[in-house]
Amino acid sequence: MAAWQQFSTVWLALIVATTIVSGMSNCPDETVGLSCTNLNDRSEWGVCTVRGDPHIHTLDGKEWRYFGQCEYILSEFCEDNGNDFQITADFDPRVKDPSQTYAASVTLKIDGESFTIGVSGASPATGTYTTAENGYTVYVFANAANTKLYIRVTLNGEDIVRICYRAKFHLIEIHFDYGTHYDQVCGLCGFWDGKESNDLKTKSNKPRTKNGNADGRRKRRGLPHDKTQQKFGIAWKLNEDCVEPDIPQNP
Repeated sequence: MAAWQQFSTVWLALIVATTIVSGMSNCPDETVGLSCTNLNDRSEWGVCTVRGDPHIHTLDGKEWRYFGQCEYILSEFCEDNGNDFQITADFDPRVKDPSQTYAASVTLKIDGESFTIGVSGASPATGTYTTAENGYTVYVFANAANTKLYIRVTLNGEDIVRICYRAKFHLIEIHFDYGTHYDQVCGLCGFWDGKESNDLKTKSNKPRTKNGNADGRRKRRGLPHDKTQQKFGIAWKLNEDCVEPDIPQNP
């Protein structure tokens, strides 16, 4: 391949990647019932994305990468406040390179019920559901082309959480309502408080910031092999028997 062709290929890939993670690019179509109003207003919504192999972009904007093969908690309330809410993702090994993984599905667990969207479709099937305990309304639906799957949660007519899955990019995009979740949630999507420096917060609520610069931003060099990030990812897995990537001795 000629040098100019290689450059064009790389440039196109960068354009596609930028489009995938931009705030509005993955909003559902207005015709399927999920308004995009205020999605880019950080005072109203926080956004976490998981994409590729997988790259995780936290609610506070920290970018990191993790190759674990398990079901992981993307977000839940940090403290046990009796609120039954959890978002998890299944990271499965890639066929061509089992050492790398991808997000195969995302599951919302709320009020004792589970809703999953991913490469295998939606479970339960697309439709509208009401939880028995607190009366959340959960919409599970797809766009007209069936290329994107969505979960939308409302309470008393107000949106609480919006989740999108795109199989083509193995992309999970989660929108969190500020009033319900800010300064309340932890997981692989980070501790949402406006600070990148304590995003890698474990279940014991101890921030881990050794992996990056003084302000907590990660170093680009060695991103996939950071010992602290590996330990952080392992801390949020749901099954202790899952396969985990080796933690390097000299990251």
